[in-house]
Amino acid sequence: DDSFICVSTDVGHYQRFPASSVQMQCPPGTYQNENGQTVCKDCMEGTYNDVYGASSHGLCTQCAKGRYQNTTGNIVCIVCDVGTYQDVEGSTSCLVCPEGRYGSETGLQQCYACAPGTYQQHVGASTCIACDRGMFQDANGQSSCKNCLAGSYANLQGSATCDLCQPGRFGATTALQQCSKCAAGTYQSFVGS
Repeated sequence: DDSFICVSTDVGHYQRFPASSVQMQCPPGTYQNENGQTVCKDCMEGTYNDVYGASSHGLCTQCAKGRYQNTTGNIVCIVCDVGTYQDVEGSTSCLVCPEGRYGSETGLQQCYACAPGTYQQHVGASTCIACDRGMFQDANGQSSCKNCLAGSYANLQGSATCDLCQPGRFGATTALQQCSKCAAGTYQSFVGS
């Protein structure tokens, strides 16, 4: 007669108490791929599951890009913070945005490059910084700005180029915000002097 026999718990289930009459489903964040177990196994770092009764570690889903999980047995993944990103599924951490790039929102799969006229010298930034007057940056994703050369100027913040000094004006030094006027009794007929 089978009514006097204790049976093993099924996969996806466990029972930790003696003399029990029911088996329990493994809770979310765990699984059990063997019969007759007293505990469930945690989903690994970088994964999660949100279902009851998972019967395989394959039901632990890898965290999507832009998310991570650094502990075991979880039901959700954590969204990467501002200034960070993650471009690989199943990750256990997020990466900081490098110099010249920024992350202005959460959950990024990659950081944005600073636009011409801006830069970012720090890692993990959420914005870029406009180049100062007298300086420029003509490329994307840079960590500094360049001085305008002698004979040129930038009178606005965030310049991607420098303007040449016009005839009647000159720029003898670098990083000028404006060109100087020729003194009375003198002249300058070339652009960019």
